[in-house]
Amino acid sequence: MQAQITLIPYDEPGKSGTKSILFEYVDEVTGESVKKEFDIQENNPYNKLDFSKSEISSSGSKRYRIEQNESVQLSNILKVNAPRLSESGLVARSHFFLNSTGSYAAVAYNLFVGNSPWDPIEGGRVSTVKVLNKNGVVIKTLEFPYDIYEIQLTSDGKYLIYSWGERLESSSDDQKSGFKIVSTNTGAIWYEREAYRVKAIASDEGYCVRLKVIEESGRFLYLFDQKSKKLYQYPEPQIALYIDHMKYLTINSDTLGVQDLTIVK
Repeated sequence: MQAQITLIPYDEPGKSGTKSILFEYVDEVTGESVKKEFDIQENNPYNKLDFSKSEISSSGSKRYRIEQNESVQLSNILKVNAPRLSESGLVARSHFFLNSTGSYAAVAYNLFVGNSPWDPIEGGRVSTVKVLNKNGVVIKTLEFPYDIYEIQLTSDGKYLIYSWGERLESSSDDQKSGFKIVSTNTGAIWYEREAYRVKAIASDEGYCVRLKVIEESGRFLYLFDQKSKKLYQYPEPQIALYIDHMKYLTINSDTLGVQDLTIVK
């Protein structure tokens, strides 16, 4: 039996989205088939905060109403001492993004703090990412002082690619944005780039992870080759070509020969 990962939706009234991740595999010692379920919200570190007022959203994530006398506690969670944390009427909202590929899965938990659930204040963002192996065991927990809204694992589980910062083109928020590629083994940054917006991150058949990025100099598609561990950049006119060359890219990374292709790293 090949290891399998299945996303389990909620089946109760008033709830929507993914409830848990089911891992099915064969125990290497006993040879028996095993099923292990990872409950997303039970493992959400921001669902267990001790604020006096809270409610649960349809996805199972919590929302908090922060009292003025709880600002010190909030500062400890965000690991910053922002002056606006003592304002009245602040709201803290937890939510998550998840991704599974091959025999691995990752869940990114975010906490926003602001005057409304969609208007975070400066210093009011924090994230925790948990990477799980084929047995449903958390093999790495990474913490970040900003929000993460797109995550993608390489099929071998060795790298996590994610985008961070402001993601709405219409937003007046001047928060910086960009993407990073980090080792799930050490947490070390393999590559990072600041950009105006990261539009999407996706994986293609285990060959590449692609990122659509808007920078000041133009629009680009970045490809992270999972076999050669190289990062390529295509300018927007070349984006349509990447599908035809993706498998060739993986096999013949040094002789691709696509015009304007740049090896970033």
